Amino acid sequence: MYLKRLELVGFKTFATRTEFAFNTGITAIVGPNGSGKSNVADAVRWVLGEQATRPLRIKRTEDVIFAGSTLRPRLGMAEASLTLDNTDGRLPLDYSEVTLTRRAYRSGDNEYLINKSRVRLRDLVELLLAANLGQNAYTVIGQGTVDAALSLHPEERRGLFEEAADIKRYQVKRQDALNKLAATEQNLVRVGDLVAELGPRLQALQEQARRTHEHERLTGELRGLLAAWYGYRWQQAQLALAEAQAVADEQQQQLATGQSDAEQLRGQLSAVRARQQARRATLAQLQSDLALRRESAAALEREAAVASERLSALTRQQEDLAQQIAALEASLAAEQEAISALESEVTHLSAAVQAHRATLQTTEGELAARQAARRGLETQLATAQATAFNLAARLADQRNRLVQLAERRQELAQELAAKQQAAVAAETAAASVGEHITTQRAQITDLDGERQALTKTRDRLQADIAASLRQQAQQEAALARLAGERQAMQTHLDLLARLQDEGAGYTAGVRSVLAARLHGIVGTVASLLQVPPELETAIEAVLGAHLQDIVVEHWADAVAAIEMLQRSGGGRATFLPVDSVRGTRDEGQGMRDEGRGTRNEVEGALGWAVDLVKFEPRYAPIFNYLLGNVLIVHSLVTPFTPVHPGTPVPPVTLVTRSGEVVHPFGAITGGSPREPTGGVLARERERRELPAQVAAATATEREANAALAAERERHRHLLAQLAETDQRLQALVGRREAQAGELAVAERQAERQAQEAGWWRTLEKQLAAETAALASKEASIQQELAAAEAGHRAALAQATTWREQLAALATDDLATRLAEARTALALAEQAAGSQAARLEERRGRVAQLAGQLASSRTRRSDLAA
Repeated sequence: MYLKRLELVGFKTFATRTEFAFNTGITAIVGPNGSGKSNVADAVRWVLGEQATRPLRIKRTEDVIFAGSTLRPRLGMAEASLTLDNTDGRLPLDYSEVTLTRRAYRSGDNEYLINKSRVRLRDLVELLLAANLGQNAYTVIGQGTVDAALSLHPEERRGLFEEAADIKRYQVKRQDALNKLAATEQNLVRVGDLVAELGPRLQALQEQARRTHEHERLTGELRGLLAAWYGYRWQQAQLALAEAQAVADEQQQQLATGQSDAEQLRGQLSAVRARQQARRATLAQLQSDLALRRESAAALEREAAVASERLSALTRQQEDLAQQIAALEASLAAEQEAISALESEVTHLSAAVQAHRATLQTTEGELAARQAARRGLETQLATAQATAFNLAARLADQRNRLVQLAERRQELAQELAAKQQAAVAAETAAASVGEHITTQRAQITDLDGERQALTKTRDRLQADIAASLRQQAQQEAALARLAGERQAMQTHLDLLARLQDEGAGYTAGVRSVLAARLHGIVGTVASLLQVPPELETAIEAVLGAHLQDIVVEHWADAVAAIEMLQRSGGGRATFLPVDSVRGTRDEGQGMRDEGRGTRNEVEGALGWAVDLVKFEPRYAPIFNYLLGNVLIVHSLVTPFTPVHPGTPVPPVTLVTRSGEVVHPFGAITGGSPREPTGGVLARERERRELPAQVAAATATEREANAALAAERERHRHLLAQLAETDQRLQALVGRREAQAGELAVAERQAERQAQEAGWWRTLEKQLAAETAALASKEASIQQELAAAEAGHRAALAQATTWREQLAALATDDLATRLAEARTALALAEQAAGSQAARLEERRGRVAQLAGQLASSRTRRSDLAA
């Protein structure tokens, strides 16, 4: 595989498209300084995915784009394409020629293409690593790179060989796998935390799910019961509607029958009135039969009254106000018909009066000359006759009025009795409804008091439930926190146990001995030593590899373990037999006494290490051997000299709390660990302390669970009480609404009864007043009738006298004609006046009936409302 072609557009100094063709062999690019030779190498490095700016001799990505000149404007994109021959298949692509392209825009975006197909930078890097053409594969060797390679340290030079051995891509894949593994471990920890957090909530969610299913079941049952109830109510309503429709049809038929009967009676009454009018006309024309025809007229009027009474009786059979309104409308129609008839009769009589007057004038003209001598007598006779006629007409009118007043008084008496009965019935009903209203109001007051008490109880229960929910939420949060802490400690404890079982942190020899579980093996130094946390770094620094030393009971146990390691090839280990290690308590104490002056000469000394740690007394020789000459100080100091010149320096080792070690003869060890994590001692301390902490956390979690269960039980009890209170409150509200509905109906009924009683009493008073007025008027008419009859008799006697005198004077036929004409005129005028008076009376009656009809309609509207 070799480089065939390089194309540049807008890359650094190459503003126009520039192509470099590389044939087989070696190609050299020459030119003066600043001509862009290095830009060609930068382009190759850039296309191969270089991301650092220093090797490309730029500060920003935009610097690779042509910046413009005095003759050319700056460009917005830089592009470089590298064409490689792939006939040997070094690149894992099915192409004999592969073109790699990279573009950069001033926005900072980059594009990568392989054979004009866009790919990711990662895809390009992996492809080049497969062909050992990565960014660090030394495909492009810059100036001074060879000299730098010759001066590299061995560790740094190792990278060159790794690139040459084509293991860089495997290292990249290994690092990616490690990164993914670390991310997966973090995800596992997070999943464990989530499981520990969500576990305590599972029971609450299950309870909520159970309640949800129970609610859905009860909702379905309620929906079915409501459907059945509404169906039953609809069927009952349909039956009631059918019954009401049948009753309405029956009443409609009865009303039609009553209306038919009323029409027949109206026809009979019209016929009677027609006969009455005919007879009255005959009475007007036949003066001689005046009395007889008057009696006939009175009889006809009585028949009409009887017929009217029958009509009224039929009308009163109709129920309530509809019957009264029909009666009033019938009376009003009858009076209006009578008025029409009277108006026609008055018109006819007026015409007759005019005709009689014309005849009288003619006759008087003829007799003027012939009655000159008898004028005085005739005048007196005429006056007497006129007086008699007027009195007769007045008598007839007064008698008619008396008859009408008697009929009206009878009607008023009947109406008054009916109104009194209706008023008494309405007042009785109103009193009964009033008692019912009082009872209903008392019951509603009791229900309101009970509802208020239940409402207070319900509010108190709701407040308790809300407080219980808040308490549960706090307890659940605390429980989740405790469970998370316990789970974290348990997980850490399990990890420590697994690490101990696996011998993590120990050499292969130590792991082999511990795994073999040989006789006399006590344990490692780290497992037998208890160090305060603030001194762990110092003890680990000063002991170092001695922490992995294995403590055994006897010298023979150590020899047996070494032979086992030799046979199995398990490695090497250091053993500390308890019965043979030198460095007893007394020896260590003497050593410390010798170094007491040293401690005095060192500032900030904390004490001897062996005195600051804990271990079993039987292992004192071991730890005196390891830590007997170790002095722990606060900070690193300069080497010290003995107090007295010539005194040998005791073998004392200084160690700081941060881990710097000053060896007895001046050597110093210090620095920082690669990973700032806890060492073997911290792990052993945690392994000793964590079981008690896990047990305490488990007990606390158990107590929290018990408290939460008790609070949930209390919450369920409160919910049951609330449900019971809600049911009682709903039932009470239903009863109260029913009582309120009945009270409203009773109050409306009482109001209607009171209005009806008042209306009946008002009508009673009106009828009583009208009856009294009629009695007074009847008495007055009786007096006027008696006076009229006396005057009429006197007038008739005077007229008889004058007629006898005129007969003695042998009056001729003209006088007779004149008398007849005058008589006819007087009768006509009398009849006209009488009919006019009756017409006015009828009109007054119509106005009164119209007022009663309006009052009845108003009452019916009030009752309907």
